[in-house]
Amino acid sequence: MTFHKHSLIVLISGAGIVLIILIALIVNIIRFQNKPIENVPLKSSATTTPSMENNLKVSDIIAKYEPASISKEGFGSSYFDQPGVKISFKKSDLSPVYFKSESGGVNYIIVFYPFEITKSRQHDNYIDHTTDNYYNMYLFTPTNGGYLTKFITTISPNGGSPEIKAAFFANADKDPEDEIIVLTAWPQDHADIQGILYGVDIYDDPKHMSDVNNDFMSECECNSNGQHETALYTNEAAIRKHLKDLGY
Repeated sequence: MTFHKHSLIVLISGAGIVLIILIALIVNIIRFQNKPIENVPLKSSATTTPSMENNLKVSDIIAKYEPASISKEGFGSSYFDQPGVKISFKKSDLSPVYFKSESGGVNYIIVFYPFEITKSRQHDNYIDHTTDNYYNMYLFTPTNGGYLTKFITTISPNGGSPEIKAAFFANADKDPEDEIIVLTAWPQDHADIQGILYGVDIYDDPKHMSDVNNDFMSECECNSNGQHETALYTNEAAIRKHLKDLGY
């Protein structure tokens, strides 16, 4: 068989083109196989689901992040310098109180750790001991790998030991961010008044955590000198309604 010179050149050129195409395909396949996959959500695991801490119960999370010591913020130096009085702090046997609440798409945990303060006062021939119950309030913010904890305030006795009734986020001022709102109750058992005292405290958004102007006054659902007093803001729903009426 005889090939013309022109036909041989065409055949060689065609084979070269095919070879180039094959090489290009092989290179692209290799590059594709080694290219990292981007913007693909990671599967749930202990490290990629910090808000659940590998499906730990909230009570387990609270125990895991419990502060090593009781915060004494809010107690002035004079509190510890009372003449003849010995002050001791210790963790309470009560369980922590917590509320899960969302603000700005973040699932927070608001935690109240109980503790006791015992005052021992020396008298002439005996020592008088009085014990009061308190709560340290913390905000748990989920982050990659766990939670950030921030001390907010101390909830103190007021006639009786505090009981945390509600803690939640809602707007309570002129800025767009939500505030933390805490409803506390204190039993009252005095000679002239019996019942429950209610107080609403408002703390600015999690970035600032300062007190804001509070439209809520302390109220007592009490019997006093034969008269009955009624408290209006004794639950979360009533507080939210009042904030809405104020235009927040």
